[in-house]
Amino acid sequence: MTKLHREIKFEDAIVASLVKSGGYAKGDAAAFDAERGLFAKSLVAFVTDTQPEAWAKLHSAYKDKAAEKLVGIVQATLDQHGTIHALRHGIDDIHTGKISLAYFRPATALNAETARLYGMNRLEVTRQVRHDTAATEDSIDLVLSINGLPVATAELKAQTAGQTAKDAIRQYRYDRDPRTAPLLKFKTRAIVHFAVDTDEVYMATKLEGPGTYFLPFNRGRERGAGNPDNADGYKTAYLWEDVWTRDTWLDVIKNFVHLDSREDVTADGKKVRKESLIFPRYHQLDGVRRLLGDARDRGMRRDSVVAVGRAGRRPRSVSNSSGFASCSPTAGDVQRGRRSHERLRELDRRPGRSGRSAGGPQPSRRQPATAARFARDAKRAEGSARAAPARCFLKNRRSSHWGRSRFARGKSLARDGATKLAGGRMAGGRGSLGARLGARRQAA
Repeated sequence: MTKLHREIKFEDAIVASLVKSGGYAKGDAAAFDAERGLFAKSLVAFVTDTQPEAWAKLHSAYKDKAAEKLVGIVQATLDQHGTIHALRHGIDDIHTGKISLAYFRPATALNAETARLYGMNRLEVTRQVRHDTAATEDSIDLVLSINGLPVATAELKAQTAGQTAKDAIRQYRYDRDPRTAPLLKFKTRAIVHFAVDTDEVYMATKLEGPGTYFLPFNRGRERGAGNPDNADGYKTAYLWEDVWTRDTWLDVIKNFVHLDSREDVTADGKKVRKESLIFPRYHQLDGVRRLLGDARDRGMRRDSVVAVGRAGRRPRSVSNSSGFASCSPTAGDVQRGRRSHERLRELDRRPGRSGRSAGGPQPSRRQPATAARFARDAKRAEGSARAAPARCFLKNRRSSHWGRSRFARGKSLARDGATKLAGGRMAGGRGSLGARLGARRQAA
């Protein structure tokens, strides 16, 4: 068996797994538009299936050029704001208003329509995609796309063919040019690029020629580098059997990827804006998912200690988990929110109470702003599970330092005091460390 055939066999195994159990469909390489860097046919099909009213307005305004206009608007949005922004926030058109380009998994199953739309996402894996407008014979081994928008590429190598992930890295550095391939441009099309062999995985978010920096995306082996043995297949099977699977991959795109933008000052005093895409490494992804799983099993209203090997990894993982926790109320949270709202209404009906309206949620005499806000939050929970009045342990998800997140929590606790939340007592209280820190900072 030749090297090419061994690599194709490896590619076959990955695609077969994604199609059979990963929630993907096989994409058509011939349908890829190399100049625009997307799958126009899949994009139009997704919009027409999920948003028929918006499509009808678009067709009414642009007639037979509706599909071309839609693709043009999406392309402009991608070029200006990037893939992550387009998937999370959609696009806007003067005739149709907002058009969604993806639907993410709802926090609960209470809304059947949201769950139905989530199931209509089109995840496709496409093989041997000719992506370069200059070197038209070059092709990427795999492209993963969501509703026609490419989000990841992968170059595959097989040890049995005498090649490793290091060869795939060299291929990305020297044979893949973003200047002539929109698919590879930073943040505007594929957001991450994987170099994969049967034993190891590496990733990069920005291709910069020979200077491209790849990070390992491995699980670790006996407290060291690499991946553990896999009795059922390849050592790197976790990539396509777990990370790339439908639910996990959409969760990563929605919650884990972050575009970091900052201003630097050069030696001559000029301000330069620098951007970097933050894509989680495997241990960060796995750590956050374990934290959230523990919170769901044991309940969110208790403090936990997270042990990490390196201090530099702590802020990103812990602050990420706190951000997700604040957005992941359970059905119990919703029910508790409703009961709290009813209790507040009952208190407001007592004689001698005065306020804005009879029978409505009234602020208490001791903590007017807090009581009113909790009443408002509890009422919102009736219409949306995501509005349940849950509080996370760390408030500032994007903080670059855990201490700042701690201060943010303290500030919130100092403001709210020991007031009861709808569903339990807030972690901490008037005398907690977080409250004292926050009060001290407010006084300063």
